[in-house]
Amino acid sequence: MTNRTCQSRGAFTLIELLVVVAIIALLIAILLPSLHAAREQTKQTVCGTNLRAVGQGLATYTTEQNSYPHSYIYDPMTLTANQQAPDFASNGYLHWSWNIYNLKHSNSGQNLATNAKDMGSLEKAFQCPSLNKGGVPPTNPGPDNLDEGQTPETPGVVDRQARRLAYTANEALIPKNKFVAGFQGAIRRYRYVKPDGIRSSGGTILATEFIPDWKVVSGGSNTDGQTVCKSHRPVHGFRGVNGELDAEDIPLGVNPAPLTRVVATDIDTNPQVGAASQTRLDWLGRNHGRRSSRTTNFLYADTHVENKKIEKTVPSLVNGQIRGKGEWGQQFYSLERGEVFLPGQGPND
Repeated sequence: MTNRTCQSRGAFTLIELLVVVAIIALLIAILLPSLHAAREQTKQTVCGTNLRAVGQGLATYTTEQNSYPHSYIYDPMTLTANQQAPDFASNGYLHWSWNIYNLKHSNSGQNLATNAKDMGSLEKAFQCPSLNKGGVPPTNPGPDNLDEGQTPETPGVVDRQARRLAYTANEALIPKNKFVAGFQGAIRRYRYVKPDGIRSSGGTILATEFIPDWKVVSGGSNTDGQTVCKSHRPVHGFRGVNGELDAEDIPLGVNPAPLTRVVATDIDTNPQVGAASQTRLDWLGRNHGRRSSRTTNFLYADTHVENKKIEKTVPSLVNGQIRGKGEWGQQFYSLERGEVFLPGQGPND
């Protein structure tokens, strides 16, 4: 009787290989959504951490200056009781991001960074990894910082602003540049806001995230009629009953055009380039989470950060009745007094 030894197999059969491939494909299909969700959660966390760092920078600024900065001015600004100059950003814009960290760009200015590493850290504080290139560009970026299709408002000028900007300020706390009545036709003038004058600082938004598309963050043109990015502008949760989006165009306590609060149904859930807006909040990004429930990071005046849907920051409209006051300010603090709200929308209602 002959002894036979078992011979090892030299290869898998085709069926066995197909089974292995199918198992690997199944594991990948199971793991990919989890990996994607983890990656998106990390981006959201970094974005919120950077936004909180911006809030701490603003807190330091207000401690030193006893008020929030302006959102932007035409650089340099001269101001008297009855006159403001210049009336055009011929030298570019000086943005609040520059004010709180005194950033240095290619044109001029002092800076707090002592070396390139410090400079990079300051710049990154204004960026969010969920946005392309970390954020939208300035209105007048350097030639190496232009986005596709973008044209500077003032060629040859570089704004004193963070190189890429993921965040925008609440105009009700951080005013625009119109401090003299009638400047550029403004009906109302702005003023600087002191933090101790804010009611419910823990429930009042100070800054939040931009939408990634600079073409949505627009609203003006250069001398050639080309659309330009308006990333230097702030946003707010108010408007006039006649549809005014720019707060300085809302008459001072004169009916029939008092201030109203933006409600959830005013907000476009998917803002598109060129679409008519009912609110400046359409410039905000829905940068985190699943497509059906996108969320945004919000910095509050007490420097804490929350992640939520934009619609949760404004009052709701239920059966024609306004519910809640929202989180964009008990009043429009940066506008001179004289606000008139619709019934149920005022700061003391």
